[in-house]
Amino acid sequence: MNLMCRRCRIVNLMTLILFLVSWYHNLLTVSSDTPPDIKTGAALTIVQNEENDDGDGEVTVEENGDGDIEQEPPELFKPSKDWKTVKQGQAVPQGLHVRLNLETGEREAKLVEGYHGFERIKSKDNGGSLFSEKTKFTQEELKKALRDFSGMDLREEEEYSKNAEEVKKKFRSYKELKEDFVKINMDIKTEGEIITEMVKQLNKPDITAKDKLQVLSELEYLLHQIDNAVLFSDLGGLELAIKALNDTDSDIKAEATMVLGSALQSNPKVQVLALQTSAMQMFLSLITEESSVAQRSKALFALSSLIRQFPVAQKKFLDFGGLTALASLFHRSGMEKLQVKAVTLLNDLLQEQQSFQVLANLNDPKQKEKLQQYEEVHLEAALQEKGFCDLLPPLLFLPDHDSREKILHAMRTLGSPCHSYFNKAQSILLQLQSEYQKLADEEVAESDKYFTSMLNSVKAVISSLNLKEEL
Repeated sequence: MNLMCRRCRIVNLMTLILFLVSWYHNLLTVSSDTPPDIKTGAALTIVQNEENDDGDGEVTVEENGDGDIEQEPPELFKPSKDWKTVKQGQAVPQGLHVRLNLETGEREAKLVEGYHGFERIKSKDNGGSLFSEKTKFTQEELKKALRDFSGMDLREEEEYSKNAEEVKKKFRSYKELKEDFVKINMDIKTEGEIITEMVKQLNKPDITAKDKLQVLSELEYLLHQIDNAVLFSDLGGLELAIKALNDTDSDIKAEATMVLGSALQSNPKVQVLALQTSAMQMFLSLITEESSVAQRSKALFALSSLIRQFPVAQKKFLDFGGLTALASLFHRSGMEKLQVKAVTLLNDLLQEQQSFQVLANLNDPKQKEKLQQYEEVHLEAALQEKGFCDLLPPLLFLPDHDSREKILHAMRTLGSPCHSYFNKAQSILLQLQSEYQKLADEEVAESDKYFTSMLNSVKAVISSLNLKEEL
């Protein structure tokens, strides 16, 4: 390694010496005269120091014995403000406009307008020079420059070695990084592998309540993806989650409900599998009997995920007394938010059924079969029978606009079967119309017309009631 470094230094020195020799020779050719202390016949030589074998050479300047050599400098082109032809062999100072005359084929040059730097340039006859800076060097100056360059190279090499060691200390080697990556890669698991492992943990008889709650919490996040929920069901996860609904720990019961709701949401395959279990009965039981409002809300979410876009499940919902369970929410105080959620679900189911009856393609066997299934779900009549027509108007007294909006939408959907019941709410409807008229008048921006929309909803309900009254 040391030998290679020495060779590199020698090569660098030789390159530098050749550059300086060439530079020095060029200076001699363009200088107007030669100072007495400069020998034009001098040569640069590297002399090996026999007493030191470390490879460093001593730089000397030797005389070649030819004496001084007088060399005629090139003629200087004298510029003016006008274009002048540059004769062959003339030296053109820097900073001039230079062009090639296409007609004559000759080079022409002139002074840059407003530039006075060339007034200081003197011709050879006046003892001047083309260069303003010193362009001649003595032997001692050259020797000193070469020694400085040599010492500079050694210092830079030492500094580079020191910096390299510091870099090695700060950063790990490629081999170390590769080993760490292998370790990390070994610990990476797919979501499918994670779900499989979690189902195994839930199935352990000795799992602690803390671990079970942690597993259910992580599953609730993963099962929003359809493929993950299907895998969870195929592994028997539905039965394990339904079993957890009977747990004495309220937190585990609530988390298991959310797991089922996430797995069922917009997932037909899981909905079909869940309908074959006791999931619906468990959800209805929680809605009816659970004392916690939060737990009832989670159970309503899970029930909604099970029966949406699934007419067979909607029929079972009616058969299992689902409307009775939802109506029980209206007989307890402090359940207003849950009541609005229940009304929203029922309104969505009615609109879902009505939309499919209009848009169904009877030439498609599957859609035709699904249409027949919807026709067996007599939801509108069941709502009237279970007293929901009386339960809706009082919710218009709720102070928040969002709840009112949802109730107004439901009243428009149920306007026909519940006409006589809603007609009794004309006073509250007129009161809302006056309130939203004032709020709509205060709206300025065209992009913000929320209260105008609310006003139109109130007017639509009143109009439908008056129209049916006239008929």
